[in-house]
Amino acid sequence: KMLEDGYGYSLDLNDKKLVVGCPYYFYNIDLDFVDFNWSGSDVDVYDVSKYENTALNNTSTASADPYITTLFNPDLPISGSFGTAVSINNGWIAVGSPHYGNYNGAVYLYRNDSTGTNYSWSLQQRIIAEDSGSLFGSSLELNKVTGSLSGSLIVGVGNVSASKAFLFEFSNSLWTKTYTFSPQDTVTKLTFGDYSSYSHSFRTDNGFGTAVSIYNRTAVI
Repeated sequence: KMLEDGYGYSLDLNDKKLVVGCPYYFYNIDLDFVDFNWSGSDVDVYDVSKYENTALNNTSTASADPYITTLFNPDLPISGSFGTAVSINNGWIAVGSPHYGNYNGAVYLYRNDSTGTNYSWSLQQRIIAEDSGSLFGSSLELNKVTGSLSGSLIVGVGNVSASKAFLFEFSNSLWTKTYTFSPQDTVTKLTFGDYSSYSHSFRTDNGFGTAVSIYNRTAVI
């Protein structure tokens, strides 16, 4: 029986390829003489166009299995967070694991090695958090444009005190951080009226980076 199941905690769709994150699951089989227990986290990949082909050809839905493959957590012990955030574009799948390394966080990049309908994604790189306890990889998104910008990725943090987001770009067979986003705290005077100055303070634990998105040359945090 399934005791815990986080299937569908995160998901993303691109070019009719669907990725579904399951950052935690726990199974139990209870027999008269022994109990079997196992747990883990993984990401499933589907080709939803198979459903469309079935509908167009009026064939049985039983033959339209969209499942392609499963990306299993490559690191042990299981952190219970691999698949908290997922993203896919034509060339890559990105998977966030914010509990990796005592809640520092990590992001896994899988390269699309598919040929036609022979689908395959291989682990290319694991990016480790720079800041301790930041929950790096709680949010992320790959750029879905075509061309060189498809090799860009924005990653956010889940720790509200960390308040950062990072841009990574793929070049020379390596994903490298190219920019760090931080909340702006510059005081700008209003363009109307004559108001006296006031004392102010800013909170650093503002949750900046909890949700991120990127498309073309625009990042949203």
